[in-house]
Amino acid sequence: MPNGGTPYDGKVLMAVQGYGLDVPSSLVLVDPATGAGNTVVNSFYGRVFNSINDVTVLSSDEAVAQQWVFFTDPPYGYFQGFKPYPSLPAQVYAFHPPTGTIRVVADGFERPNGVQFSEDFKTCYVTDTGFISAVAGDPHPDDGRRPGTIYAYDVVTPPPGSDPKLYPPTLTNRRVFAFTDSGMPDGIKVDTEGNVYAGCFDGVHVWNKHGALLGKILLGLDEIRQTSEGPTGKGCSNMVFVPGGLVMFSEDRMYLAKIKAKGALLA
Repeated sequence: MPNGGTPYDGKVLMAVQGYGLDVPSSLVLVDPATGAGNTVVNSFYGRVFNSINDVTVLSSDEAVAQQWVFFTDPPYGYFQGFKPYPSLPAQVYAFHPPTGTIRVVADGFERPNGVQFSEDFKTCYVTDTGFISAVAGDPHPDDGRRPGTIYAYDVVTPPPGSDPKLYPPTLTNRRVFAFTDSGMPDGIKVDTEGNVYAGCFDGVHVWNKHGALLGKILLGLDEIRQTSEGPTGKGCSNMVFVPGGLVMFSEDRMYLAKIKAKGALLA
């Protein structure tokens, strides 16, 4: 069950949630020309991931040897009934494919979801989608006391030419960047001006780099509600910048907003 993805080494690096005991959650490198895929990591020192959700690349250097892959691993698979009980906390990881080096860079989430860097790679943004309960029969399934939050971190990058096994990147100075007024932020993107975009219950919310809400792209979506039979409504789960616009995803629908903004990491 694929989820997030990002360009990497001329191919597409996919976050695969896995299924049951036989298909582990993993990062899979897919060649879009042939459809062939190769698993690059599927465990943290033998402990299987929960259900990897989103992935992005830290590096302004085109050389693969200098690139680190960051990804989120919330326990969605367990709560949605297609993965066993988690063997790891809900965390954010940094992985260096050429050497196989992996480390935890952030924790303390209910369900870390989207992850993205600013254009200068000095700030990392992570969304926490803990707002909607994942527990069947919860009397407060959409409890406003739970996080619907974007956190920001300072990125400490390794010295140029350093050994990845000895000098991995780190995330420091965790702080609240924004708290949405409509459910929770899911997928996240950044434009060349430093503005941050997140898919929320009513559409896409846009904040400036200081965390001030600039506006919303409202999609006329049904408000998501958690029921005894599962969640209802749609919401905006993610988006992607394309030339001249922003494509937004909502379950079985896609929307296009024609805007002048350009995606920071694809411009």
